[in-house]
Amino acid sequence: MFLAASVRELYPNLTFNSATITNYPEASSFIPPHSDDEDGIVDDSVILTISIGGSRDVVFRQKPPSQGELQVRRMTINHGEVYTMTRSSQEHWDHSVLRAQGAEFVPRTSITFRHPVLCVDTTA
Repeated sequence: MFLAASVRELYPNLTFNSATITNYPEASSFIPPHSDDEDGIVDDSVILTISIGGSRDVVFRQKPPSQGELQVRRMTINHGEVYTMTRSSQEHWDHSVLRAQGAEFVPRTSITFRHPVLCVDTTA
């Protein structure tokens, strides 16, 4: 609860109602290229990820079709850092978390906050 309250305090204009925890317990743990483009995520909402533990490289790749050469952006996410994406950006970019490089491996956990549409049972 402390983390969720801290996120609400630091980002008061953003709305989240879901969190996904992903563990990277080994250097070989990774997430392949994908987009968070599920229909259930609210359009134009923000997807916010907090990194805890070891550093990892995250790669963003532009999806075809686009004009000219496709762009690739790579950034290292360190302990305590936050990065955001928008739901609409997922239509144009995918992203992946690479395997750890180097001799000094530290396990990593990421917590990703999203705003999916929640189904409410109105039959009760």
